[in-house]
Amino acid sequence: MNIFNIPQANPDPLADAITASASPILQQLQDLLKALRVNAQGQPELETLSQQLDQRYLDVDESITRGTMHLHYANQSLHALLTLLQSCPEDSTLNCDQIVTLLEPVRQELQTSHRLIGSVM
Repeated sequence: MNIFNIPQANPDPLADAITASASPILQQLQDLLKALRVNAQGQPELETLSQQLDQRYLDVDESITRGTMHLHYANQSLHALLTLLQSCPEDSTLNCDQIVTLLEPVRQELQTSHRLIGSVM
């Protein structure tokens, strides 16, 4: 239960295992790919598979990194916007068009992030 008396979801054992792991999943995957590459030497089919997996790993890593950067940009933009709105004089009024204009770049960053991270799912 939390402060609103809403039951919490059951813990996710996979998430717990990932969190408890000594290294991030992508690092573990990279280590496994290195081991495959070493063990695939002299076996053309495995060497080809290893190369293909290495390329897919790089694609996934790039998409997650870029998506995370866009999330960070959106977070910073929202923080700046909230600071601006909190510092507005109480007698100041913002109309809906102004608020939409301020939020549009944040929406675009979130949309880009979602697209990039979603592409690896």
